[in-house]
Amino acid sequence: MKKMLLIVMLFSLTGCYSFGRGVASRVIENLEREDTRQCEIRGSQFNGIASYLDKGEVVKVLVVHGIGTHRPGHSAIISESIARSLGLYNFSKPIDVDIMNPGNPAQRLANLRIIAMRNPDGSRKLVFFELTWSDITAERKRVLDFDTSGEFAHRRASFNNAMKAFLNDVGPDPMIYVTDPEKLVLRATQQAICWMLAGGEGEVINDTQRSVCSVSSLARLSGLEKYNIVFITHSLGSRIIMDALGEIVETLADDQVVAGNPALVSKIQAKEMTVFMLSNQMPLLQIGLPAPEVVGQIPGYCREGGRNFDKRAFKKLDIVAFTDPNDLLSYSITQDFVDHYLDSRMCPVVTNIHINVAERLSAFGIDVVNPISAHGNYDSDERVIELISHGNTDFDQNEFL
Repeated sequence: MKKMLLIVMLFSLTGCYSFGRGVASRVIENLEREDTRQCEIRGSQFNGIASYLDKGEVVKVLVVHGIGTHRPGHSAIISESIARSLGLYNFSKPIDVDIMNPGNPAQRLANLRIIAMRNPDGSRKLVFFELTWSDITAERKRVLDFDTSGEFAHRRASFNNAMKAFLNDVGPDPMIYVTDPEKLVLRATQQAICWMLAGGEGEVINDTQRSVCSVSSLARLSGLEKYNIVFITHSLGSRIIMDALGEIVETLADDQVVAGNPALVSKIQAKEMTVFMLSNQMPLLQIGLPAPEVVGQIPGYCREGGRNFDKRAFKKLDIVAFTDPNDLLSYSITQDFVDHYLDSRMCPVVTNIHINVAERLSAFGIDVVNPISAHGNYDSDERVIELISHGNTDFDQNEFL
């Protein structure tokens, strides 16, 4: 495995700096703009979406939201910003697909919105799959509706009432996800991945689709091998997508699958994928849950010559975790967490990006940052968009870094 590259920018005022960039000139620019937001990258080099598009290949991106109530279209800001950054200006008509429960095909779980994007000559194609699972938890959260009704709300200061409404909306979601015996949110995500891997550029799915994705595990693996897959998650979505990927890892560990499809398995084992985690909550959500079956064995699975090298799932899973230090619901991913709580067979490589996505305000001599903005402003931050779109392999080409 490529040696980890440590990139630490201690002197930056606004941007993610590389060594060798003109720090002095950038400092002057930053002072002129009076922008004191910081950005620091610790970890490895990672590719952005552009690295796949430049090869003329189709890229499929699954966006999974996190805590709080969301509606279809919640990814519009980040998906359109990424499209502009990549020069993709032609958008298809959105297709909305009902995600149905595999255990009860009559039960609707979530919405999957699909939008294809391309450049004018069609040489670069990107397909966004946006999963909205809020309906699964909405019914259970109604037990708290009384708390923000007029009977109780008028007793609070307006700011405190707004914060209470926010916490009542976001707080139950992790508890519901962790304790749900039916694992409906996870099932919805697995179904979204199934639809993403089932067809070409989305053309096999229509907006009247109301059936369970019954594509075989082998066909899903074929789609995984064929297409460039990128995941973008927010808060709770980080845990959801890692659990969903665990199903793929277990499929690849099946002796019958390996014995019957050695060429396909070998191609997937040579594959690199990336999960961009905005406001990552992996450490928080690990509390009280069991660790994966295979942990602490990354060198044995991921280094050529390792005793289990032929049993790895992927060549590498880049995990890029964006965290605003003022985001009260976000956490960095330490190497200790990687060793004890991430499946070694995924060959995870973690890069932590500490970035201020919310402005610092001064009131009565006290520095204050709105924690809600610090939790939710990742998708509109130009530096976040730049890193997802183009990675950190060439800082001199990054427009906003």
